[in-house]
Amino acid sequence: MLKQTPRSPRKHWLTVIALIIFLQAVAAAFFLMDAVLDIALGVQVMDAFYHSFELLVAIALVAGVVMGMMVLRRLIAEAKQRERTMALARGALAAIVEQRFAAWGLTEAESEVALFAVKGYGIAEIAQFRDAAMGTVRAQLSRIYVKAGVTSQAMLIGGLIDEFIDVVPVREPKSEPVPMSRSA
Repeated sequence: MLKQTPRSPRKHWLTVIALIIFLQAVAAAFFLMDAVLDIALGVQVMDAFYHSFELLVAIALVAGVVMGMMVLRRLIAEAKQRERTMALARGALAAIVEQRFAAWGLTEAESEVALFAVKGYGIAEIAQFRDAAMGTVRAQLSRIYVKAGVTSQAMLIGGLIDEFIDVVPVREPKSEPVPMSRSA
């Protein structure tokens, strides 16, 4: 059985940010109510500056809560967009892998072993996942490599990744340094 992937750190941070915004909202409500009640009950001239400042701080805190909610909303929208994009990419990659395996003429068992190999698992791990002998997995990998026209796990992975990379790296010729002339 494959290992479960841990919870995304981004989701954890979104939860933390939401909790902070909630606490800010509670504090803002408290300070705003306190300032409004102080002013409503009547303010002496000596306390006018203090209560006005308290109201200003409460309003700033409310503004911070509103801004925090806007940022959180944007972060959530961006996270959802990334998840949609990744789902599309995974689907496209899965389709390409299936097409390539079919083109190579892999059996169902070979396709499963090849997929584990492409994910980077070693022979012992693949054997354990498939409840098969290591010799069986070695033999299947050998047949997979022959059918795919490669000689290693790295080349197998490269054969699949090549589908996504159209650009061939081209090195620019090195320019020769221009000699500095001496002026007399």
